[in-house]
Amino acid sequence: MAQEHATDDAAPPPSDTPPSDRAAISPPATEGGATWAVANSADMPPSNVGPEGEATMRQARFQLASGDRNVGTVYLPEGRQGRGPALVVCFGSASDQKPNPFTAELCARGPEAGLAVVTFDVYGWGETGGNPDGWTYGRWAANLADVCRWVATQAWADGRRVGAIGTSAGSTAVLRCAIDTTLLAFGVSVATFLGHFTVMPDGPAKQLVAHLDTLVAGGTIETKGRGSSVWQRGLDFFKGSVGGAPIYRLHTITCPIFFLQGGADNPYRRSDARLGYELRRSHGLPAAYQEIAAGDHVLGNVPREAADAVLAWLREIAFLR
Repeated sequence: MAQEHATDDAAPPPSDTPPSDRAAISPPATEGGATWAVANSADMPPSNVGPEGEATMRQARFQLASGDRNVGTVYLPEGRQGRGPALVVCFGSASDQKPNPFTAELCARGPEAGLAVVTFDVYGWGETGGNPDGWTYGRWAANLADVCRWVATQAWADGRRVGAIGTSAGSTAVLRCAIDTTLLAFGVSVATFLGHFTVMPDGPAKQLVAHLDTLVAGGTIETKGRGSSVWQRGLDFFKGSVGGAPIYRLHTITCPIFFLQGGADNPYRRSDARLGYELRRSHGLPAAYQEIAAGDHVLGNVPREAADAVLAWLREIAFLR
């Protein structure tokens, strides 16, 4: 695949707790918070079987023992002995922080290609829990960093080959993690959020200016969440969303970034994806861009084509063989 195709938050920093103090809760939690390690996939129950009844993937749940104690799932290639590449998935709020057909396709086909796939619930969602009013983009990036540190210590993962993919708002977490740490070997940004043109026409910069007096006085304002949910946001959220927007520091990311975009998505996401690619290219940094013409916001209507694009790019950059 050629490099180019025509085709929100002042948050706590990532936990300083050593990765060895992080643990899993399934299969069973060990006492004292010792790290769960899987020496090979036979230690997990099979979850996918092939046409001949053979196992193609195994999976297990985990929970970090510190920080926000994120809960997630590991999808491991059948028969893996020793360490290999891993992909951490950041769901977007547009998919209710759950797998959509595209990410589900990656969870199934990644292991078939020798890629361990790891999903997790960010703070404020799912089994990780927490007050959604305390969710910020910075906290999301910190959660991702904690999960990546944990993955890098596992017996089935090569710590030098851990990357991440983020969809919609999840792309901000991936880009900020790549900006703030050197944990990622690569990043994939789907329906890219570079920071300003989000929740349009009432983006964070507009909200900050419109409600500045209330926010500076220590008050909060209501912002719309997914569906009918409403969140209370204070000044720190808006300062972080605007000042911490990835667009200002894309040029500091050293790992390769793949901007994968749906052509049927809204113009803000399409323009952010192209802008991100062009900015990195102007600095001579590794970047690729592809637009799938029929793809919707989360590429849920073109799951196989989108998964093909990700796996092909990973082979192109020699992350997969």
